[in-house]
Amino acid sequence: MTMPGFVFHFRCYACGRTSEDYSTFPFPDILRPDILLPAWSLEHKCWSQIQLSLNQDQRTKLEADAELMTSFARSLSSHFLTVCIPHLRHTNGKCSVTVTPDPICPHCGLECHSVFGYSPSETKLTTKAFIPEEVDIIPLSAIDISVRTRHICSELGLLTLGQLRDGREQLMNHRQTTDSVVEEIDRWLTTLTDKTK
Repeated sequence: MTMPGFVFHFRCYACGRTSEDYSTFPFPDILRPDILLPAWSLEHKCWSQIQLSLNQDQRTKLEADAELMTSFARSLSSHFLTVCIPHLRHTNGKCSVTVTPDPICPHCGLECHSVFGYSPSETKLTTKAFIPEEVDIIPLSAIDISVRTRHICSELGLLTLGQLRDGREQLMNHRQTTDSVVEEIDRWLTTLTDKTK
């Protein structure tokens, strides 16, 4: 069980780049001890995310000790990747997010900002939208799917609707796949089938 809506993104006002959405909580699932930490790579010029399956004891210790959490993120960082810890703040009834260490835009190398809330919406295809005949080559980045589903597909190397159809069984067996992910994928695959009949 996750807490929807508690997300943030990175925004660089210097070059205009925006990251995808990240959870404001290192442990976004209330029950599972999996940790998800935002990251960026100046070397590879991209934003990223680190996901680890910890045990409950590790989760308890990290949640209880901010310094240990920071040290943990630092131990995951390298010359190629900087891993950070998000901190949710409440000030005068408004939420904000800061990260440790301070964020750097991986594209231009300048300081960027962590912004509470979803990243600016782009035009995405929905299952109700018209889908052209070449549905197999439509990139998943162009369709309206959840961050979790997008992350799983990316991890499995599924980049298009055709690859999603062919890789369905692999996706269903992924450790992060939930019932909502299954419903979302099947909705898209049903639409894919209907449009090609």
